[in-house]
Amino acid sequence: MSKSNGTMNEKEAIEVLRQVYGDGKPWVFVQTAVEIAASAEMVEGSLRQLIGRGDQKKKWQVPFIQVEEWLSWYRRHREVRSAAWFGATGKTLDEVFANCDRELTQEENEYLVRLFLGVPFPPDKPTLRAMLKGTATDADEGHTQLDQFTESQAGQFYWSVWFPCWMLHRTLPGNLLRKARLGDDDALDKLLRLDKSVIFDPGIKQRWHEVMKLGTVRDRQRFKRAMADGPKGKVTKKFVRIGLAGMISQMAKLFYCEVTAPEIRELFDSIARVRRNAADLHLPVGTNLTRAIHRARDWPALSHPDMK
Repeated sequence: MSKSNGTMNEKEAIEVLRQVYGDGKPWVFVQTAVEIAASAEMVEGSLRQLIGRGDQKKKWQVPFIQVEEWLSWYRRHREVRSAAWFGATGKTLDEVFANCDRELTQEENEYLVRLFLGVPFPPDKPTLRAMLKGTATDADEGHTQLDQFTESQAGQFYWSVWFPCWMLHRTLPGNLLRKARLGDDDALDKLLRLDKSVIFDPGIKQRWHEVMKLGTVRDRQRFKRAMADGPKGKVTKKFVRIGLAGMISQMAKLFYCEVTAPEIRELFDSIARVRRNAADLHLPVGTNLTRAIHRARDWPALSHPDMK
């Protein structure tokens, strides 16, 4: 404990947490890792549909949003995230620590201990079944919340732009827009392929005008193709799983724990076995998986100061 004010510094707090979860991993990390790995099929299907590569591109049955209001969502990342991740653990933690200068209640302390209680990774079959049951979305309340979100302006922007941008390009739409305004044509190319309406942003509109009037034939053709086509690259089961595996590996650093490529592989296999009695066949094996996960640890919002 720090002698100055009786509170723990960061290193002391980390050591206490490690003693709490022992040889295992923090419960909240394992639960989140299970949710991420279990979402692979949904993420792949959603991405294919959202960018027009599924059986039928999603059609919105919600009120039309005027272009000025639509573009404003590029600047409202926190609002989109809060609306999309309703009921997420992070929101509850924010509420717990809203007034960090007060003493936590017994209920809040018990909640925090439970979050960091050590459990095996991957979890054993009964624990995994319980965790997967907790992620099920077949409850009426869950469907209602999702429908309400999807029908909102934030939901439209999330599914059309935010989610595909995050999964395909590992960045936020607002970041791409900022780079494009500053002259990054690679960022502009990605944006135009995601959202044709971005052409009405004043900065992008001016860049488009310059290219069409003063640019090279190559540049003009490039942006015309971007306007005509969707995002580049293939959305495959392997691509999605490697990305999610990298996310799990990177996220572990935030909880001051380590997970290996074989452990992550076993998590995906265990989920597949619980669901359909077969291993996950869409991840690489051995050193190929290790290298793939290392390359996929490129989620900016999950960066840790000690990440290499």
